[in-house]
Amino acid sequence: MNATERLGIITDFDSAREKRDDFIARRYRLLDVARELLPDHRVAGCLHVPIPGKVVEVWKEIKSGHAHLHGVGRCGSAWVCPVCATKIAIGRADEIEGGIKAAQVKGLIPVFITFTASHQRDDALVSTLTKQKAALRFMRASRRWGKLKAIYGITGQIDAWEITWGFSAGWHPHNHGLYFVKSAPEVEGLENELFDLWSHELSKQGLSCNRSNGVKVLHGQAAVAGYMAKWGLQSELTSPEKRGRKDNYTPFQLLSLYEHGEAWAGGLYQEFSNVTKGLSMIRWSRGLRDVLGLRTELTDQALAESEESDGSVLMLPLTRDEYKKIIYSGRRGVIGEMLMVAELGLPELIAWLSIFGISPRDAFENSFHNTS
Repeated sequence: MNATERLGIITDFDSAREKRDDFIARRYRLLDVARELLPDHRVAGCLHVPIPGKVVEVWKEIKSGHAHLHGVGRCGSAWVCPVCATKIAIGRADEIEGGIKAAQVKGLIPVFITFTASHQRDDALVSTLTKQKAALRFMRASRRWGKLKAIYGITGQIDAWEITWGFSAGWHPHNHGLYFVKSAPEVEGLENELFDLWSHELSKQGLSCNRSNGVKVLHGQAAVAGYMAKWGLQSELTSPEKRGRKDNYTPFQLLSLYEHGEAWAGGLYQEFSNVTKGLSMIRWSRGLRDVLGLRTELTDQALAESEESDGSVLMLPLTRDEYKKIIYSGRRGVIGEMLMVAELGLPELIAWLSIFGISPRDAFENSFHNTS
């Protein structure tokens, strides 16, 4: 390998590291913004409340070099917590990918179907979402849906809700479903059948949809790619000037806008939090996991709390008083800042802690020299 090739590898590594640091910094800053907006929500205590009987510890994975905390509680909110949402999304993506592989082994075909409804700028999210959920429930309970299940051999589906907001039409909730079928559909024909059924149920809820956007169908590899794209949350944590599709903002982009001085975005985020309380972001249809031979589904809380201890080493512990000095220092995103410094090495972490008047026990200065 010549010098130019080595330089290219170093440059690529530095670029990837810079992107990851920016991502970490942003989501931990947004966590503090969410805590400010939602003082009565469980996100307000996320990573800020030590677990009773546990010691707060900074750990580092040897292989990846990534740092994480032990001994502090997570809120487990997939909807409103920028930190927990990322971990949950990664876990859900792994589960879905496993489900897709198991389905394909059984000869099932993935079909990606999106259902949405027309909406106006002044429509309340709770109203639009409640009506769409009812329309979906009644549609699947109808005889016409039963006939479609029989025709295509629909074995089950994985449902996910996505919610965005835009200046032109307000809140935009829509349902994405990955359906596993025995017979490959003709896309246009299935879309027409589903549009008739979906628009009929929407009308009974006082809603409507248009033919171009009300129902969208993809199948095969396009379905897999489309559905898995819904679990790439890094794009939702980008800068506030970067919008979602067709000038729609994701909830975390609204949170970022509020951080940058747009007070109206904070009000929308609070509305979003209230409406999504208790709502499952993703749901497997009854019996589907058993058909595919998958293990029991983990809860959002379990996914948020999961940390890899195998292959990780303890960098240092922090007393509760020391941890409080850090988290109540007034530095927005300070937990993410600490983890990024920890990834540089123990000497750097000890130097950073000294800013807060914290001097970790000397015993730990020599316990991590081989992984710094």
